[in-house]
Amino acid sequence: MIQRIQSVFLALAGISVLLLFYIPLWTKSSPQGDQEATLYLWKFVHIKGGEELSREIIYYFVPLALASAALSFGSLFSYTNRLKQIKLNAINSLVLMVLTLWSVYHVITNYEKLFLPQQRGHYYGFFVIIAAMLFITLANRFIRRDEKLVRSADRLR
Repeated sequence: MIQRIQSVFLALAGISVLLLFYIPLWTKSSPQGDQEATLYLWKFVHIKGGEELSREIIYYFVPLALASAALSFGSLFSYTNRLKQIKLNAINSLVLMVLTLWSVYHVITNYEKLFLPQQRGHYYGFFVIIAAMLFITLANRFIRRDEKLVRSADRLR
């Protein structure tokens, strides 16, 4: 049934992944405030002195985020098949892990040493990805609990 607690967790996972389109994944600014570098899901922007120095369009993070959101909502609406939900959630966790690792690698190799290499940037959007993974884990826990309850009821018949 769609009104179960795991449905709430799956909806929260999908919504938190969609929030990545509005929250920057990574940002770094100088202490004086004259330089700022920000990595969004679809672009990277480097600003110095109020003037945009560089802008790079990034295409490969968006499909992963859209796939994760689609898997979350697809799992949400496949409530009649709990085993399918568990499989979709496992695939979704893998997609989120690839998104996290790939974007962290991208930041470390390309942008972290852009200016002030001794200062680290702030990974704001990654906390949203971690929250989505947590919601998927909680949803899987309650899906397994429902499956266990159904199987125990089948034994009694």
